[in-house]
Amino acid sequence: NIRADKLEQFVMDMIKHELLSDEAIEYLTGLVVDFVNEAIGINKDLVADLTKKRDLLRSQIDKLFDLYLDGNIDKNAITERTNRMKAEVEQYESRLLELSVSDFEELEKPKIIKYMKDMRKQLDDADDKVKKVIIDSVIDKIIIDPTTPNVYCTVYYSSEGDPGTSESDWE
Repeated sequence: NIRADKLEQFVMDMIKHELLSDEAIEYLTGLVVDFVNEAIGINKDLVADLTKKRDLLRSQIDKLFDLYLDGNIDKNAITERTNRMKAEVEQYESRLLELSVSDFEELEKPKIIKYMKDMRKQLDDADDKVKKVIIDSVIDKIIIDPTTPNVYCTVYYSSEGDPGTSESDWE
């Protein structure tokens, strides 16, 4: 029989070894930073594009109004066209507002690495509830082989042999 506290300690050691090793922290941090910074770049490009389209529509509305004032276009024609254009402007402004609310700063890799290493240190002093949450969030299943002294853990995060291999076997 395997005692629960020994199994828990084994799993926590495995998590530290597989997911919180210096190599794994470096790898995961790189993935997160690249993903977030790419998303920020995409958002900046989208904001610039939406702003350009909104401003173009506003200038077209102003030109239509100038044509109306000069008597070159009748009121019914301008009203219909400007109402459609104003609705589009409102859609652009709404989307720009959404993007500004969800705006976030670029991540700095050294700060994230330091944070992850600090978390690794705090893991040793964590209470049982915190350890359980961590285990539940990264371990898919634990299989204890009754015929050998092996324990198999399936970790959620891996990809093709990078740190945190999906199937790990420990003796």
